[in-house]
Amino acid sequence: MLFQCYQTNFEDVFTGISFAQVDPQDGQVLYPQGAYPDAPPAAKEGHVAVRVGDCWVIVEDPRGKLYIQDGVEKRVDVVKFVLPEGAQWKSDYLKSLSVRELYSVDVQIRLNSFAATRNYDSITTAVTYETSSVQKYQYEGRRARELRDSTWVAFDEYANKVEDGELPKPSVFSQIEPYLPNLSW
Repeated sequence: MLFQCYQTNFEDVFTGISFAQVDPQDGQVLYPQGAYPDAPPAAKEGHVAVRVGDCWVIVEDPRGKLYIQDGVEKRVDVVKFVLPEGAQWKSDYLKSLSVRELYSVDVQIRLNSFAATRNYDSITTAVTYETSSVQKYQYEGRRARELRDSTWVAFDEYANKVEDGELPKPSVFSQIEPYLPNLSW
């Protein structure tokens, strides 16, 4: 005869239904290792049932969450996880960064992508053509310098307003772009 039971993994986390059977010699129920006769309570999304002693406990499931330790991003792969000393959840780490720290690279990528529309490998390279003897390249170099400078000035003004609490901290770069100059030759 088979009896339904509730299986756990190496961390005692409920993993699903299993079956126990009766020992024909002594009549005792033989449960698979890590299985229990009582059902765990339903866990809401982002939580799991864990066996602790003779009862079930619902806990937050941190698996898949990211944290930063010694400057390296790592992923939690167990339920019974304790954040190492000196480590920080990635979401908290990102909140601690300034707008400049978060988005300066995006500003530079935006400028470099613009320069690439005229086959320059970066905005820095485009600016060097301001002293070219070819008029077309002189114009493009001058325009690249004007846009580079006005973009960084606008970005600094935006970042200052965020730091001063005049504007909310953006969660994505596209929220900053309306404050930056339109890039056109």
